[in-house]
Amino acid sequence: MKRLKSILTTLAAVALVACSAPAPSRADVLKVGYVDTARIFDQYKVAQDAQKEFDRQVQTWNQDLGDLKNEIAKLRKELEDQSLVLTDAKRRDKESTLSRKQSDYQSQVDGVWGPRGKATLRNEELVRNVIDKVKKVLDTMAQKEGYTFVLDGASGRILYGAKEHDLTQRVIEQLNQEASENPSGGTPGNR
Repeated sequence: MKRLKSILTTLAAVALVACSAPAPSRADVLKVGYVDTARIFDQYKVAQDAQKEFDRQVQTWNQDLGDLKNEIAKLRKELEDQSLVLTDAKRRDKESTLSRKQSDYQSQVDGVWGPRGKATLRNEELVRNVIDKVKKVLDTMAQKEGYTFVLDGASGRILYGAKEHDLTQRVIEQLNQEASENPSGGTPGNR
């Protein structure tokens, strides 16, 4: 439902641009296409290879973390099993070792799975490579075949837009003009 809403919003924006422009001549017809990026990622060999590479690295990271977790469990069991026969000094030493290992484990988990961890950074790197290749092909195809806009059917985002339809600079200029006409800082339209 959210995806459909996003696509409809994007199509409404494209329609608004199309309707606000002067009536097009035969040569200026608005040409809109779409791609399904989810399907591209599923079927593009480079994307599949990137996913396999990422999965292999995840498996290695999980194995390393699993080994450390097993070591912690073993230390915890030893401490529980021997707690009655250990001297206070030996018990404190084992508890300290256990605490250090638990801290190391948490640091390694954060280092792999945290917001800027190895997994996030590696995934971004691999995906960026795929996106750059898709974008290059898409831009070339859109320009060569005369598309005004190319939408992503999976997300409803605009992936390509002909530069002449970019209203950003005009909107900024209008906003700045209105701001200079209303130096008190009031919101335009609320005067």
